[in-house]
Amino acid sequence: MANWAYWEICDRVGLLKLYNLYKVSGIVFDTHMEFKKEVFEGEQVTIHLRFSISNDNRKILRQLDIYNDKNELVVEIISKGGFLDLNKRKIVEPPKQILDICIKYLKE
Repeated sequence: MANWAYWEICDRVGLLKLYNLYKVSGIVFDTHMEFKKEVFEGEQVTIHLRFSISNDNRKILRQLDIYNDKNELVVEIISKGGFLDLNKRKIVEPPKQILDICIKYLKE
């Protein structure tokens, strides 16, 4: 659910089109999930996304906080990753258009 929400947000703000255009994508190195309360199928949840970019613009820290309908934090997900050049298969600073969207829509 959280990963689906993240990619849905990326699509809404135009990142997926730019990832395809520039052959660059986000990649996850590791993820830590902390479950704080139980949530059941069909319950309404709200997902808050926070996104930080390293000083060299190559690495990212993504935090997804999931809240139940009582506005209680139920799951905290922290992922570390970067921007992968799909041709070179290396972590790179993304093109300016991608970076600008990340800063405008996703950064803390």
